[in-house]
Amino acid sequence: MTELDLSDVVFSGTPLTDGPIGTSERLVIMGQSEDVETALRAVCAKTEVCALAGEATASDTLIRYAKHQLRALTGSRAAVRPGLEHVRLAARFFGITVDGRRAEELDPAARARLRLAVTIAAALTQNTPWLALNRPFDGIPARARAGIRGRLLDALDHFELGAVFALDSAVDAGIIGGRTVVLELDQVADAGDFGQQLRTPRSNLAADLAGVNVFSGLARRGWLSIGHSQVRAKTELDGKVFVTIPTGAVRLSFDEFSPIFDGEAVFEALVVGLHDKDSKVQVTLSPSDTEVGLALQADLFDFSAEAADNSELPWGVLHPDLGADIAQQSTAVRPGTRLWVEVDTEQMRAYPVEDASPTAVMSAKE
Repeated sequence: MTELDLSDVVFSGTPLTDGPIGTSERLVIMGQSEDVETALRAVCAKTEVCALAGEATASDTLIRYAKHQLRALTGSRAAVRPGLEHVRLAARFFGITVDGRRAEELDPAARARLRLAVTIAAALTQNTPWLALNRPFDGIPARARAGIRGRLLDALDHFELGAVFALDSAVDAGIIGGRTVVLELDQVADAGDFGQQLRTPRSNLAADLAGVNVFSGLARRGWLSIGHSQVRAKTELDGKVFVTIPTGAVRLSFDEFSPIFDGEAVFEALVVGLHDKDSKVQVTLSPSDTEVGLALQADLFDFSAEAADNSELPWGVLHPDLGADIAQQSTAVRPGTRLWVEVDTEQMRAYPVEDASPTAVMSAKE
């Protein structure tokens, strides 16, 4: 087995991996697109790595596509004939026959299976033990995705190939397993088991998937603080920490003195954006005064089935102070709207920078 050393692929002084990884391991790269693309280009530049085959055009026959990609990936016309034998061998794992049909006759799932089979064939042809797979499951219908993932993992194990994946999906990352590196702002924001990253978010990606805001904070003299903000809580921790605030742990009103607020850290914020997040609509809030408030993502509407079953309010409404129903609130809350905000500090969590165990912080009211 050939190890892959990516310690020379560096982001702001931090290597992509601390040392070589073996072909029995898998590496997943996630995060901001430009950073992920930069990392993957560096991986593909390694002589022991084969890149993902290009997509087939509609007019390509399957056999012509395979020949063209074998030439492109191996850089050799002479590799085409032996490569086609590897194509037929790899294609069996993906349940596809490479013949004279046109690519336009295949559905998206079959095209993806063809692409992966040709990629593996090119690696086998040039005796390249590693694949660099850039979002290999994009465009595959959800019902077919699980099956193709399974076929790919079986093929990697059978042919003893290692793989570096660039992925956007937490489900894909979870199934692929191995080590996950998250890149943000030209930095390695986090690395390791992806499930652990979601339990103790350190990156914006993990925070988004976990449904929380994440901040760097400081625990000192029994208090947890985030920058200069007055949003704080009591804690038994000490030193540098990460702090999470769930997107649902925010109360919103047009009235600074609304009875829904029960703490001292009520702050004014500007709505700078709205976006869909699963079954919810969220607002992006920017504090008018950073000495008081925090920049947050907060749930505005919730259209989940659970919300429909349990809410005494009109379906979707989370903040009755903003209007009687969704229509009123949709009209009233737009980019540029000013709101008053309070964080439910009882839902804040903190954990030491060097630790992986989240710790509930105590409410500032206690």
